[in-house]
Amino acid sequence: MITSRKIAAAEGKTRYQGKICRKCESTERYVSNNNCFVCSKKHAKAYDKRIRETIRALQHKEAR
Repeated sequence: MITSRKIAAAEGKTRYQGKICRKCESTERYVSNNNCFVCSKKHAKAYDKRIRETIRALQHKEAR
């Protein structure tokens, strides 16, 4: 089911069902930037993990 991005925005929603993502085949997208919801979450989680690892490495290096 494809819900129009404009309709979702008018209703105040943050996500809508749109075109199928090429990477994960999900149809849930953000209204604000049209990015795939699932891929955005995966990317954010991976980014957070890299940042945490970098901070831990720097803290470990400073503790020496």
